[in-house]
Amino acid sequence: MVRPFYPGGDYEAFEYPDGCCVVDNPPFSILSRIQEFYLDHGIRFFLFAPSLTSFASSRVCMRVTHVLTNAGIVYENGANVKTSFVTNMGGDVVAESEPDLTRRLNEVAKRLR
Repeated sequence: MVRPFYPGGDYEAFEYPDGCCVVDNPPFSILSRIQEFYLDHGIRFFLFAPSLTSFASSRVCMRVTHVLTNAGIVYENGANVKTSFVTNMGGDVVAESEPDLTRRLNEVAKRLR
């Protein structure tokens, strides 16, 4: 597992080891561009995505799996965002709900408040 999204990081120049999987919280403002890069370069990913706009990009919408949760995550910048995930490891599934993951994430978020 690798996490290329850190302050000053450049996900396009990051050294991705063979067989790695990106599990990270990327900048939501360029999420579709990031997904496209990973899809084009054969890099596996499981990325945080805002639930409200996870289907917004027509270029990648049908090429990834949207793991839908209703997790209320408060990010470091103070934003409270209902969060889901996008991945290219879901086969031909475009969307799936994950109520157990939602419950677990909300339990953790509650403990952290």
